[in-house]
Amino acid sequence: MIHTPEELRARVGRNVRLLREVQGLRQVDLAQKEGIGQPMISALEKGKTGWTDSTILALAAAFGVDPEELFRADPTTRSTKAAYILRDLEEQETDLIATFADSMRAKRAPASAPEKK
Repeated sequence: MIHTPEELRARVGRNVRLLREVQGLRQVDLAQKEGIGQPMISALEKGKTGWTDSTILALAAAFGVDPEELFRADPTTRSTKAAYILRDLEEQETDLIATFADSMRAKRAPASAPEKK
């Protein structure tokens, strides 16, 4: 449970950074995409500043999530959950997981239909 504005800013900052990294965006990329200054994004991620409703809506749109996702203690979207799982793993471990995921997708893929003559 959050008890202070600082804790809320830290949570939102953590989620913004996580979603940005999951999508492979640099702070400057996100800033250009949504017209938010890069220093503002940096300060948000560090929990050093608050936000406006417009900023939260713009960030959520950039990440393709509901605005409430930025405030959650636990991730709910697939990409956010994946990022939480992978964040502390070594590169070799993430490579193994990627290989496993590729094999699972291949098993799910429908067999190609035989060619008609």
